[in-house]
Order: sequence, then structure tokens, then C-alpha cells
Amino acid sequence: MYGRQFLTIVFGLLLIFAGCLPLPVSIHGLARDANDVVFEPNLEGLWQEDANDPNSTLWKFEFAGDSNKPCYFMEYDEKDKDPAAFMAVVIKIDDQRFLDIYPEDPNYNLSYLTSCSFVKGHVFMKIDQTAPTLQIRMMDNDKVKKLLEEFPQAVRHEVSDDGRIILTAPAHELQEFLRGYQDRIFNDPSNMMRLAEEQQ
Repeated sequence: MYGRQFLTIVFGLLLIFAGCLPLPVSIHGLARDANDVVFEPNLEGLWQEDANDPNSTLWKFEFAGDSNKPCYFMEYDEKDKDPAAFMAVVIKIDDQRFLDIYPEDPNYNLSYLTSCSFVKGHVFMKIDQTAPTLQIRMMDNDKVKKLLEEFPQAVRHEVSDDGRIILTAPAHELQEFLRGYQDRIFNDPSNMMRLAEEQQ
């Protein structure tokens, strides 16, 4: 139990992505204000990472906001692991859309000190398209680390003991960072297939 709780503390829950490879995490979200958040109608639904593998990871997006504050409830369901719950918003920077996700509160009976240690870190993904397939790019920790070694002033950050990048900049600086370096810090896109309604 203690090991499981620890994975939900201080960014640990976000390690479920990309085969448990670490992803850069941000203290702050990507939106400067409500005007940066946009509605993406094609995002809602159930998506499968590999259409030829019925056991591949599922991503489910349900609209959970309104016209003034569009947001999504996201469930990440990886085989042989408990589903993980996130909130997600779509941020538009110039003509590019990004996904900003952060974990829901853990559903465990945590101690007071454990719950106080929980931090809702943000993970950013680049959206290439939402139809007919969902193509998103994960931010790559090694690419970001290499970039920041070359340009340490590119964005405010810290590096954890295990080499993970923790972004500490506010939203407007994060947007400038993505605007300037997005072509260097993301992995190849996924190609998720939407599941038909009867398959959900």
C-alpha cells in the first residue's frame, strides 16, 4: 500500500505514460487565462493506441466543462494496471493546439501528511490532429534536458535527482518556450483509432 501511495505523490502518477519513461512535468498550467483554453469537439470519445491490438492502452475523453470553461475528464487505461484519472484542457498557442493534463486527487485513504505532499503536476502534449485519428506527441524528457543543457535560460526549470525535468516557469513563459522550441522537444506522434460507440 505504501508503495502504491508513493506513486501518486509528487508527480509519480505521471510515470504511467510512455512505458513508464519519465515525462517533463510543470508546476504551472499552460493557460495564461480563460482565453487560451479552447473547445476541441473531436477529442471527446474513446481512443485505442493500437487498432490491431485489443489489449492496447485506451484513452477516454469526456467533456466536463461549459462554453466558458471547456475541459475534459480523461481516463488512461493501461492493460494490467488501474485506470488513472486526469483533467485535461486544450490550449491554443498561435495556430497550434496543446493538451495540458493534470491528475485528479487520488482515491486512496491517505494520511494527512501524505495528502499534503501531493502535487498536481501538469504534463503537456502537442496535438497534431483529432480526426480521423488522434495524433498527439509526448514531450520527451531527454530532448528537453539536452536542449536546456545547450540553452539553460530557455525556460525556468529544475532537474530532479533522477534527471527528470521539472518546469517552474509561469504560463506566459511556458508558452514562449513551446512557441520557440516545440520542434525539438516532442516525440513522434501517436496514431490512435476512435472506437465505435458499440465497442465502448
